Parts: sequence; structure tokens; C-alpha cells
Amino acid sequence: MSAVRVYLTLVSALCLGLGLMGLVWPERLAWLLLHSELPDVALGEWRARTGGVPLVLALYALYAGLSGRGQVSAVLVLVLFSGGLLLGRLISIAADGWPGGWGAGFTILEAGALIVGLRLLLRWPR
Repeated sequence: MSAVRVYLTLVSALCLGLGLMGLVWPERLAWLLLHSELPDVALGEWRARTGGVPLVLALYALYAGLSGRGQVSAVLVLVLFSGGLLLGRLISIAADGWPGGWGAGFTILEAGALIVGLRLLLRWPR
């Protein structure tokens, strides 16, 4: 299995797990990540952002990884997504301080996904 397929499969598995949890158990995910309950009016937005978005990215990356089609664009989308998340976390660290457990773990995972994805894109045969 190529490095690109491994990358796409691993990142899609992480996004798939988070996305399914956000869709099926948004209250539990909010408690796990935020240590607070969400009001009922916020559940739809929370479900869409933590469930729908990662799930779509996971399915696209999984499709590209398994079929071999669209791999460059799938890696690029994951790099942009993880880069955006990481940028937001870095701004939050500067403004609010270092996050606790899950926040620190996600920061490290997003940095890793960004670095590996960029490396794959830069080494892609032209």
C-alpha cells in the first residue's frame, strides 16, 4: 500500500469516527470535548459541524484511498481542513492558553496530518 493510501485511510478513519460520534451522539461529544452540555437549539449546528463535515471528508478520502481516483485533491482537502483547524487552535492557544487533554491531542493530530499531507503533496510526481 502506498504512503498516500495509508495517509488517506488513517485520516479518513479518524474523521469517520469523529463524524459518526458527532452525528449519532452530539451531546456526548460536546461533553467529551467541551465538558458542558449544549442547549437544544445548538445541537443541530453542533451535529452539522462535528458530524457532517468530518463525515463527508472521511468518505471522500476513503473513496480516493481505496479507488485511487482523486488522491491529489483528497490529500489537498485534508491538508486544508487540518491546516484550518490547526490555525484556529494556535490562535486559541495564543489567546486562551494551552488546552487540556483532548484539545492538546487534537492539536498534535492536526499538526501531524498537515505535515504529512504537505510532504506527500510536495513529493507528488508531476
